Amino acid sequence: MDKLFLLNPNFTDESIGKPDQLFFFPHNAMMEGILQYFPTLKDQLDITYLNFPRPRKPLIELLGEKHQGTPVLIIDRENVDLSNLNVQETNGRFFIHGTKSIVAYFSRVFGISIPHP
Repeated sequence: MDKLFLLNPNFTDESIGKPDQLFFFPHNAMMEGILQYFPTLKDQLDITYLNFPRPRKPLIELLGEKHQGTPVLIIDRENVDLSNLNVQETNGRFFIHGTKSIVAYFSRVFGISIPHP
């Protein structure tokens, strides 16, 4: 099953704001919107929510320290046409980083519609 990693909302980041200021990542919020638009995706994905602070151990264990950004999808399928998708490989795993690229994969594999240009 493909694994989607997102960040929990309502986190603090003292490096750019007041200690009590809460934040969310817009690209993770957009991915949440996609999951709401196409709820059958939730049954076809293993979705993990991570906390903001690094290190993000589950991602490090799978992709290495350099690939801790979210949203990220780790592909766990064979016989899928990955051509013309923004797929990367590390530690013997294929993964896609970023909302637009993940949605393109979802469209190809799960048949969801694509964003209007």
